Amino acid sequence: MKKLKTSILVLSMFFFILAGITGYSAQKNEEFNKIAKMNARELMGKTKEAMEAKYAQENWENYKFPKFVFVHEAVTLGYKISVKEPQLLASLPCYCLCDVMGHKNLLYCFLEKGVIGGSFDEHASTCNICITEAMRAFLWKNIGATEPAMLKALKEIYG
Repeated sequence: MKKLKTSILVLSMFFFILAGITGYSAQKNEEFNKIAKMNARELMGKTKEAMEAKYAQENWENYKFPKFVFVHEAVTLGYKISVKEPQLLASLPCYCLCDVMGHKNLLYCFLEKGVIGGSFDEHASTCNICITEAMRAFLWKNIGATEPAMLKALKEIYG
């Protein structure tokens, strides 16, 4: 009985330490995986909900988005993410093969040369990969996912 109690205590400590290292509870890990498996429509709905909650008071007209940003609701959400979370997008590669156009990371797909406050790049408005990648990253960040976890998952999804 004493060995069983000791084993349970050791296992409990291991899972507590592991959760602290990864920053994930079992529930957060489940949510992370759910986001990874969402289709574009599900991502759009969840992202819209999260954006409205996080940026409820935002005056989006201040960003002077060009017309191509409004071709589809998912595209609009992607560009909104780019102006509110540019560091997040800059930390991630893009998997649509736009590197041949000189794009160095996902932010380049939304902002010309990845420059915050500069002009908008039209590329993402016609690319489902860029848009879904940005929405996944935004949702993952909102649940506290780490950059290494996001990078690994994006590579598995798009790589």
